[in-house]
Amino acid sequence: MHKLTKVGIIVLVIGIIMAGLGLYSTFTLAGSLTSVIELKNAQTITLNPNSSYKISYSITKTPAIVMLALNSSKPMSVTVPATFSRLSQNNEIVYEMVTTTTQTGTITLYNNNTVPVTVEYQLGQVTPSLLSALVLPGGLLAIIGIILAIIGAIMGRRRS
Repeated sequence: MHKLTKVGIIVLVIGIIMAGLGLYSTFTLAGSLTSVIELKNAQTITLNPNSSYKISYSITKTPAIVMLALNSSKPMSVTVPATFSRLSQNNEIVYEMVTTTTQTGTITLYNNNTVPVTVEYQLGQVTPSLLSALVLPGGLLAIIGIILAIIGAIMGRRRS
């Protein structure tokens, strides 16, 4: 076996391991955010007419992704800091914020209806791992490893 083939195989294996770790980390992060969106561990409250409820958050590790998912029996007023983006508007409302600074804040739910409103909500926060950044370099290393292994195999046959 040509020396370049061996190097290519080693680089390929390292690339696959790096990309695999990055994908695992990315899917773990996505799973955490999906459970928020699906309201898997939601809290349920009932707001009387013209009453409000405050949800506090605190970000101590950055970068961070913060998500708030709500589902209410009637439309109501939701006040979020300007750094949040609204993602969906069906029966469920999802707000998301990506930040690189530590901060605290409050989200206010206000029942502006004349009847009580039942609200399910879940607030979640995740901090992306540096492992997630390994997907692209790992993939590139794997491709380079394949190319080196092929070139080494071709050079090894010519020598024989």
